[in-house]
Amino acid sequence: MINRILTKGDVEVQNIKLGDIQYEFGYGFGIKSAVIELPSKDEEGYWSWKNKTNSGKIIDYGVREGFSHR
Repeated sequence: MINRILTKGDVEVQNIKLGDIQYEFGYGFGIKSAVIELPSKDEEGYWSWKNKTNSGKIIDYGVREGFSHR
């Protein structure tokens, strides 16, 4: 059985696809970005991927297995 690795927004990392739109909210702000690099897992169980905002800013995301948000 594959463990579900979830972001804080309950997105299952293994199901993220190129072009997916992700929203992040906190401290009175909101960020909308699109996935530009698919999630990949390193040998230590750290999943990482990249998104890009409409203004061109690149955001690095990551979740460690065993410490996902669910």
